[in-house]
This record gives sequence, structure tokens and C-alpha cells, in this order.
Amino acid sequence: MGIADIDFKGPEGISSFIADHLDEFDNYQSHEGLPGALKSVRKFFHKLGIPDLGQEDIQVIPGTMLGIYTIMKWASEKEGDVVITNPIYPPIHFHATGEGNAIKWVGVDGSGRMNMDELSEIVSSSTKLLAINNPNNPNGLVYKEEELKHIRDLAVDYDFTVFSDELYEPLNFQRNHVSIGSLEGMQDRILTLYGLSKAYGLAGYRSGFMSILHPDLVRIKEIVEHLLVSPSPFASLSLEYALDDSRAAEWREAFRNRMSENTSLAWELFTNAGYDCFKPEGNFFVFPKITEDDQKFTDELLNTGTQVVPGSLFGPEGKGHIRVNVATSKERVELGIKRIIEFAKAFNS
Repeated sequence: MGIADIDFKGPEGISSFIADHLDEFDNYQSHEGLPGALKSVRKFFHKLGIPDLGQEDIQVIPGTMLGIYTIMKWASEKEGDVVITNPIYPPIHFHATGEGNAIKWVGVDGSGRMNMDELSEIVSSSTKLLAINNPNNPNGLVYKEEELKHIRDLAVDYDFTVFSDELYEPLNFQRNHVSIGSLEGMQDRILTLYGLSKAYGLAGYRSGFMSILHPDLVRIKEIVEHLLVSPSPFASLSLEYALDDSRAAEWREAFRNRMSENTSLAWELFTNAGYDCFKPEGNFFVFPKITEDDQKFTDELLNTGTQVVPGSLFGPEGKGHIRVNVATSKERVELGIKRIIEFAKAFNS
């Protein structure tokens, strides 16, 4: 229940799809990715309401981690600070600080949503980048359209870039996902990141993609090119399969429904036991507040045969929480959470 992996086999057909095309790729490919993948990605973004993208606006990458690094590397070349909402996926702030960026944190309000008043106070003319997860890892928050419009208005007023990591978009349980890049005014200030490792069940294929609607497009892609030369054909072929094949779509739908059930079950178990926990709106985690020393708690919880991730890794708002991965059977969810709750009673006594 720790690492963000799943207990389910991914969709059928990807290996044969890739094998059918392997003889075509002995030489270097285009820096953006293969034409078939770029076409699939353009269709994907079109469905999200993002204006038509040219091939030059898209970058195929070997998993989302390289995208996060690329964006924070690019940001480090600019004056100003990076505003990060928290809790948030740890590599976002790890790569930000690792590349020398100064961070300003935005917390949550009493309902567990991003504190919009605090955000309005923190951003300024010195803000160069605002980073969000949508849906959020770890707590499963899905940003409402009015929240994204507020972010958009601030980005326009203060002329900063927004980085939106939308890896868990297919796991939005209400299917009401709004990508901030689709909002008017964002077409030249948005970097959007997607990948196949979670909601598509294809973590081992290491495939992701970015839309880069930004005046610094050339420099951002140059960073990727210096690291990769060009993405592997496997990354492009995986994308083409995952975004277009009906078997992948059916698997994705079934997985979303199952994770909606699992997160609801986990949320009920923790809240019924008296623990504060935001009800996930999209992902396969729950993020209950368990104890003040979350690092010690997770270390000692391993003695019960149960692994979770300490909330402090996700930023200041994560202190005292644990992230619990429920992408497994309901029986294992119930068993694992039972162990966590029993251990927490003894740990906090």
C-alpha cells in the first residue's frame, strides 16, 4: 500500500501492437515522437477542449518524471519563485529545489481544498511558475472549474506559467475533468503533463507526453532533446495504443470504477474510525491524518507487514498524514487498513 503501483494486469494487446511495428525503427526518430503517437495525442487534447496543437507543441517522453524534471530545469533559468500547492506529488518539489528554485507553498482550507485566499496573497510579480496536480496525488482532489479560473486569472494578472500534472485525469470519478489549458487566456502560459503509468495500467512501458503552449517552447524541448536525443519508439507506440485502442479504453473504464469503489471503502473505514480524511474525487489513494510523527509511524508500521508513504514527503500540509495505495483487491484494502488502524491506536496511546 506504499509505492504507487497497481495489483492488476494492464489491458490486453499492447505487446502485439508494439511487436507489429518494431521492424520500422532502426534509425533516430523525430525529436517530438512518432507521427502516429503525435496524432493520437492531438486528438486526446482536442477532446479536453485544448485548442488544436501542432506537432511542435507536443513532446513524447519516457514517463512523466522526465517531464517534471524538464519543467523545473527550465524554471531554474528564470528569475522568481515557484509556487507549489500542497500536499503534492513529492518529485515536483524535489526537482524544483534540486534545480535551485525557491518555493512558496500554498496550503488547503478547512474543507481540504486548495486555499484560494492564501494563493491570492502568495502569488506576485515575482512568481514564475505555479505547479498543481489535477487530480491530486495524494489526496484525490479534483479541481473545480471555478478554482481553475481563479488560478487562470492570477496567471494572467501576474504573467506567470502554470504547470499542470494531470496524470490521474482518467481516474476522475465524476468524469468532469477540466484541464486548465482549455481555459481562455491560458494558451501561451500552460505546460500540461500526462502519462500511462497509473490509469492505463502500463507503468512498465515508461511513456508520457506534454503539451507545451508557451513562448519558451524551443528551450523546453531543447532540454528534453539534450537528455534523450529522441524518445524511444516504445514510448510513442505505447501512447498510440493506449489512447486509441478500444481494449485500452474498456480497461481504463473498468479500472476507474473499481478505484472509485476502493477509495470510497477506504475513506469510510478511516472516517468511521475517527480519522480526518478527504474523500478522493479521482486517483487510487486515501490520505488520512493519523499521527504527528508520520515518518516514525510508517517506519514502525512495516513491522505489521504493511507499507504506506509518510505524508510529510508531500509538503508541509502532509505532516501527520499517510498515503495509502488502494489499487488492490477489496479484501487486501480491508486487511491493510485494519492493520493500520489497530497499529495507530497503540502508536498514539
